[in-house]
Amino acid sequence: MARGPRGGSAPRSSCCTWPDDGGPAPLDASGSIGLGAQDALLQELVELDARRAEITLARGERLLAATAAGIDATGLEVITRQRHGRLREVLVEVEADTRLFVMGLRGTRGGASGHDIGGQVEPVLRAVQRPVLLAQLDAPARPIQRVLVAFDGSETARRAVERIAASPLLRGLECHLLLAGGDAGQERALVEVADALHASGFAPELHRASLPADDAIVAHISRLDADLLVMGAYGHSRLREWFLGSTTGQVLRRSPVPLLILR
Repeated sequence: MARGPRGGSAPRSSCCTWPDDGGPAPLDASGSIGLGAQDALLQELVELDARRAEITLARGERLLAATAAGIDATGLEVITRQRHGRLREVLVEVEADTRLFVMGLRGTRGGASGHDIGGQVEPVLRAVQRPVLLAQLDAPARPIQRVLVAFDGSETARRAVERIAASPLLRGLECHLLLAGGDAGQERALVEVADALHASGFAPELHRASLPADDAIVAHISRLDADLLVMGAYGHSRLREWFLGSTTGQVLRRSPVPLLILR
């Protein structure tokens, strides 16, 4: 501890500054808010949030009305609903009363290439168990006539084909089954699911490719002029190469046609 001239404690320094005239400087309280001003600011923020909610609600109503008007022209019955909350959580809530979800594949911020997957797509695919149809904004506006089914012999792929066979949605359409790479076991599985589709009224054509899965799928979409791609959904393991992880993501980014994702 510092000592004064007579051995006592040194006087503590002052925190005040002194102007030229020798008097104390006035306190600068420009950054502080009084209690009354604080209450007024909180009220203003509450009103701002309420206004934002009203604008969001009105915007949603306009989007629903415009979409319903477009569907009405097809003669289908349209029932509109508006929910609040995270999309995947809301879809899980209504899943029991739903047979098929339809959503856009590309986000509103598609990046420079325009091929980025929308931020809601992967969370929804991992959360719901119902089929999801991912629509392409720039896909040709034409009836679906040719369907390409990606197959790898896995349990996920088998279940996807079983869903196709059991549903009337794709029956009567030109159907193609594609196996990229594949060993003897996958070849046998391909023949088995083809037989199951035959028994359900389909007439699938079988295709095999030695290219990596995503390259083979995109190439066959172009070669066959397919209108729709059907794939198995994401799984919980990131180690699998087909239908899981990176391959699914690459196909979602590169596919030029709508995709039907099955669980």
